[in-house]
Amino acid sequence: LITYTVLALVLSFLVLPALISAVTPFSHRDVLSTFRATLLTIFATGKIIVVLPQLIDDVKRLFGRRGIEDPEVDSAADILMPLAYPFPNLGTLVIMMFVPFSAWYLGLTLSPPQTAVFLGAGMVSSFVAPIVGIPFLLDLVHIPADMFELFVVSTVYTDRIRVVLGAMHLVALTVIATAILTGRFKLKVHAFARAAVATAVVFVVSTVGVRTWLAHSLEGAYKGDRTFVQMELLEKPVPTHLFRKETPPPLEHTPGVSRLAEIRQRGFLRVGYLADRLPFAFVNQEAQLVGFDVEMANELARDLGVRLQFVRLDPATLAQSLSDGSCDLLMSGLVVTPERALQMSLTRPYLELTAAFIVPDPKRGTFSSLAKVREIPDLRIGVVASLPSITRAIRQVLPNATIVPLPSPRPYLKGKVKDIDALLYSAEAGSAWTLLYPSFSVAIPHPLASRVPLAYAVAGRDLQLTDFLNQWIELKRTDGTIDRFYRHWILGEGAEKSGPRWSVLRNVLHVGEERRK
Repeated sequence: LITYTVLALVLSFLVLPALISAVTPFSHRDVLSTFRATLLTIFATGKIIVVLPQLIDDVKRLFGRRGIEDPEVDSAADILMPLAYPFPNLGTLVIMMFVPFSAWYLGLTLSPPQTAVFLGAGMVSSFVAPIVGIPFLLDLVHIPADMFELFVVSTVYTDRIRVVLGAMHLVALTVIATAILTGRFKLKVHAFARAAVATAVVFVVSTVGVRTWLAHSLEGAYKGDRTFVQMELLEKPVPTHLFRKETPPPLEHTPGVSRLAEIRQRGFLRVGYLADRLPFAFVNQEAQLVGFDVEMANELARDLGVRLQFVRLDPATLAQSLSDGSCDLLMSGLVVTPERALQMSLTRPYLELTAAFIVPDPKRGTFSSLAKVREIPDLRIGVVASLPSITRAIRQVLPNATIVPLPSPRPYLKGKVKDIDALLYSAEAGSAWTLLYPSFSVAIPHPLASRVPLAYAVAGRDLQLTDFLNQWIELKRTDGTIDRFYRHWILGEGAEKSGPRWSVLRNVLHVGEERRK
């Protein structure tokens, strides 16, 4: 907003009036004083068409101030301004700078070919309203479409600045063209040189000033990733030990004794988790293990009255880890499949997610339609959990697709895997990954509405512990705990920290400081 405002004001009240005064008999002051009232009306209404007749009368009045009473002037003004109105103006062209601003804000760089494409397409797009042209340009240069929401919010203000600049553009075009047609066009070299120097100085000072201000206030960074990795547990955690590199000793189990009883007797619950399971289990910027299932594990330990241990497991040996005493439970966004149900004891589903694709932002339109996805030749789909049941499910919907197994979404999102069209994932978990990698989007292929259940895996196929967890999950669903954690970890409610608002009592008079001390 600051950049656009400064540029629009410089063009409206310095560059265009200076250009008019350099090639016509009118001074800079004549131009501004003649059109001042009309420009204020345009700013207030946000529409040029409403005061177009008034602008035409102001052009005639400008010539009249120099004693130029000529029917040709009146005729030219009546024809030229309505004729120029439908064509692009500077106000619309300058608002297109939102696209390179978006690239800077997200930390992206427009390559020379992208810049050339943007400039060419921007000229064509200026024939339509910015609300139509900006989404097209963002998609054209592969900038995440989420930035359009920021543009829509800003239009409440920028539309008014845009029409003022557009009006001055029409005024300059009409006055100069009328001067040419009536023989009053004359280039004043000294005035033109002074205007050029003044414009250059103002532009340099404005650019340096705005750049410095933005660098210190916004830091030129997209903050969605920082907001996510700074998330903390909603509830105060129970005493917890995280095994980072060391391997914990196996848990002792006496045959015939319930693991639930052993957990309470030993005084701690050991939970296995998987790496790169956003937003269910991940390490935040404070090196703390957090996430939806970490929150649920703390809730379970709190209800059992025991401490908590976390150990990282290998996805390839989950069944073995649950049988050899590595952990009591696996709580890490585990998808229920027939293979896993045969290998380990699973609880009832505690969440159901929506199957979706994670794709580069420009492809989101294609992958939002199942019919369009089926038309893609040599389609290659990445899958993190490459199990036979998941492969069969993909084959039923996309029979010609090639399945590419991946250890994690991260290699694909970092661009290390080049030959994949999309990554099959859940929409809910995929949204967390797109916060870290904003050039990707989640696409749900319509009309497909496949649901993916998540469950916890129990060590040793212990029926008593499994039955307890089933009832515990139902209790947490009923009392709103699961919904509260879902809104925080999946929907992101309360994810961004906010300090207390500025207050005269606290920040100026320092009332209450002694009490806090």
